[in-house]
Amino acid sequence: MDTNETKTYLALLICAGILVLLIIVYVLSLMKHQRKNVSLYKEKVQAEITALENERRRFVSDLHDDFGPVLSSVKLHVASLSPSSADDEALQKKSLHLINDMLSQIHQIANNLMPNALERKGVVIALKQFADDINSTGKIKITVSSESNDLDVVKKDEIHIYRIIQEAIHNTLKHSKADRMMIDFKNTTQDIRFTIDDNGIGYNYDSSSKNSLGLGLKNIISRVEMLDGEIFIDTAVGKGTHYSIIIPNAQNQ
Repeated sequence: MDTNETKTYLALLICAGILVLLIIVYVLSLMKHQRKNVSLYKEKVQAEITALENERRRFVSDLHDDFGPVLSSVKLHVASLSPSSADDEALQKKSLHLINDMLSQIHQIANNLMPNALERKGVVIALKQFADDINSTGKIKITVSSESNDLDVVKKDEIHIYRIIQEAIHNTLKHSKADRMMIDFKNTTQDIRFTIDDNGIGYNYDSSSKNSLGLGLKNIISRVEMLDGEIFIDTAVGKGTHYSIIIPNAQNQ
């Protein structure tokens, strides 16, 4: 190889090296930009979810501190009345019955928005109580099972798990026509895995994805992403719906 060929060869190598370097810099820049976008997206979703949960807490506080005591006071006043006739006594009993119903409904609404059991006993117990409340309607039989009632999860993340499953249950009740639903939790050394299955009519997931997801499913996916988790959905018309969700445990966050 003469001197000119050598110079040409070296020049080509240098150009190739520069091109490769530029490609690497460009790819790294894209990855950095993508990570930044993902981070900004998560921050935006987290801010929206935090605002929503704070609003729920405020609403529950208003129900508990304002409406509850007022209705209890009205109940005491109505109960203290002395009916002068059988009709008045019947009206008093009916009024007390309506007030009790309203108090019960306020308690139920407050518990659905922000369950006391979630703070006191953890997400598994809270979900079992939520399932029992729904089972009492006779419309569906929901079973919640877990190897332990104490999941290895960061406490602040329990509300996300609760909302994910609450949303899945609402979707099932609204769309699936199922009469059975099973929710199962498993702890591993690396993560927490939970599955949600119903025996409903299912749906065409590919078609739904192309035509934009429903709000309920979007909420589920957003919360799974907030937990740095993964979600797999298996469904088809006439097959029922299966969710499989994996999130890192407290030791791996």
